[in-house]
Amino acid sequence: MLNKFTWHFQKISEIKDKDSFNVKEFHRVCVDSFGIERDWDSENITKFRQSTLLGKLLDQTEELCGIAYYSVPEKELENSYLLWENGICIVKKAQHLGLSNIAIEKAKLLFPEGIFGWFGGKSQNPKIFLRYQKLGKTFPFEQLYATPEGQTLMTFLVENIEELKYLSISGKLNLSSGICTDDYSQYLGDYSISLKGAESFENHLKKLGFNRPGGDSVVVIVKLENITHSTDKET
Repeated sequence: MLNKFTWHFQKISEIKDKDSFNVKEFHRVCVDSFGIERDWDSENITKFRQSTLLGKLLDQTEELCGIAYYSVPEKELENSYLLWENGICIVKKAQHLGLSNIAIEKAKLLFPEGIFGWFGGKSQNPKIFLRYQKLGKTFPFEQLYATPEGQTLMTFLVENIEELKYLSISGKLNLSSGICTDDYSQYLGDYSISLKGAESFENHLKKLGFNRPGGDSVVVIVKLENITHSTDKET
């Protein structure tokens, strides 16, 4: 099943016409992926244009089955670089195959080996949190943003990630917890919060006042371990 889908990545700076992005196809993939109807087009296309990399997941018939877009700040963070996941959407028929992790590895192949020491994004979905935790030490679950290293990291994020810069200026980003209040208008997707292994960070977020029904999200950053470029298996 896995070999029926292939990620194709390119640097957005090399796309001749950024405005040629197919909004209708993008919206179709998002609706199928999240299972809810919502018009995210303008917000997500803005994120796309602010990104460094664009990935398209195609099946054997060349049908678009997923989209992933990442930012890579030019500034170094502790002698390596951050891969920031602005967004990833995969249609339901292609989910649960490890394709989101393969997207990360494919994206990293466009840069020199070993360049990335950090990975992260913003979400409210515990499935995303679990995926991130498998990649290395995570903030704010294994180490708090309120620690000296955490504050250095948060300062870097606010200075170099556009959406976090905006959330910080608007007062929605808590620099100590990483929680973004009222970030979404609802649960962003038809996911379950009762996942095996999710209890520890769900309890942690509850103590921090995380309000998922109110639309809160949280910034989760991974200090990568065992960095690899393998793309032939789920990681």
